[in-house]
Amino acid sequence: MASCISFRGDDTLRKLCVFLLAIAPIFGQVPDVQWTKATPNSTWPGNNGWLTLPWDPFSQRTILYGVPSNSISIYSTDWSFYNSFSNQWQRVLGNGSLSDTCATDTVSLPGDRHPSGQMVIDTNLHRLWLGGGVVCSGPVLMDMYYMDLNTDPSLNQFHRVIPAHIPSMAYGAWAYMPPIEAIYYFGTDIGAQSHDNWIYCITTGTSHPGALSVNQIMAGCSQNGPDDWSEIHPATQPGGVAEPYLTWDGTVGDGHVLMYGGGTGGGTPKNEIWWFDPFAVAWAQHALGSSVVPPVAPPPFSYYPPNAVFVTRTQTLLFHQSWGTPTDFEYSSLIDGWRLLTSTGTGATSSQVMAYDQLNNLLVGYSRGDNGTDIWQGVLPSALQPPPAITSISESPSVIISWVTDQASDSQVAYGLTNNYGSLTTINPSFITSHSVVITGLVPNATYHFQIRSKNSQGTLSVSEDRTLTTGN
Repeated sequence: MASCISFRGDDTLRKLCVFLLAIAPIFGQVPDVQWTKATPNSTWPGNNGWLTLPWDPFSQRTILYGVPSNSISIYSTDWSFYNSFSNQWQRVLGNGSLSDTCATDTVSLPGDRHPSGQMVIDTNLHRLWLGGGVVCSGPVLMDMYYMDLNTDPSLNQFHRVIPAHIPSMAYGAWAYMPPIEAIYYFGTDIGAQSHDNWIYCITTGTSHPGALSVNQIMAGCSQNGPDDWSEIHPATQPGGVAEPYLTWDGTVGDGHVLMYGGGTGGGTPKNEIWWFDPFAVAWAQHALGSSVVPPVAPPPFSYYPPNAVFVTRTQTLLFHQSWGTPTDFEYSSLIDGWRLLTSTGTGATSSQVMAYDQLNNLLVGYSRGDNGTDIWQGVLPSALQPPPAITSISESPSVIISWVTDQASDSQVAYGLTNNYGSLTTINPSFITSHSVVITGLVPNATYHFQIRSKNSQGTLSVSEDRTLTTGN
């Protein structure tokens, strides 16, 4: 599920008070996006294509793998971090290439490449992962890197990883799946589209190094084991195999990979929403009954990933149409539909990638303008209602989890032998303030992790921190 902020209480579980950040108001309560164009300054990088713009929750800045301001290279060479409030960029790593010199990979630094969607933030291990990408000479790179993220980006370092198996990742995209501690890849195999789905299960640095978790086994990692790519074969898959947008969406059930856009191998854009369920290993098309649908992108916009980003505060996908009359759309998995947003300012009118700045609650759009780089900031409203505060958590010898909320909310508990949980109680949809959930079928003399989840009538979710209990004989 989406992460929350909490203040830790007493570890005995007898008198615990947890207060959490509002993160998931129900779809339909986000009003206009207020777009403004930032003013360039001497810290700004240059512009090139095939970019990805992740948000780093640890330094609380937006990350760009791009080029220096005076570079004419079309390949990404340098890493910069953007402070939205000060409108300043900080370059921390890179080759500094000013043309297509095509620096090669080293142990501690990626070479120049088109990353093209193969970058994700590992929120469990505080890492940025990078892989694939096309290099100057044409082949697809067959290695990976992870960058350790710090509150001070200047301390970040890269580590090279060469898995025993790796797909040809030229024009696909990644999504990080927190409950599984894995990276999901979907994209064209530059062939018959029979090898488009892969999963990389991370164990190095986790609580189970060298061993797959239950969730990882369920998701299909057993083929090639830990810290390697395993190919999976869903019965069906989306048609948008080239340049799709992928993200993790934890709003429904156990969560799913949310995909939008992409094109066929022949270049035809697919204006579709799909969900991938990693536990069922299955794709399903969604938003089929939506009365609002964004228009199909014309060339050259259809040749790039869609201008989309997942807004964690509202748990919705926001798409910016940057051709014709600039328009913003929002998709929610909660109602499985799109909504047209009314916006002030225009936003980007050229090809753009976006990040969601969680600290300042705004969109950061980085685009290739007619006269160089454009940065657009789209201010979003704050959540309208705080979440329920969870208090007085306790567990009885019969494994009944009880808690109190200050607002009428539903009831559910995630539990398992690790803090990845893996099991969920059936949700009690009744909106109540005194909650009790019975967990059955537990192994005797075992320590279980559990997490409480309560959502109010507006859809605003609260989760407790990870807690443990020990079963009897």
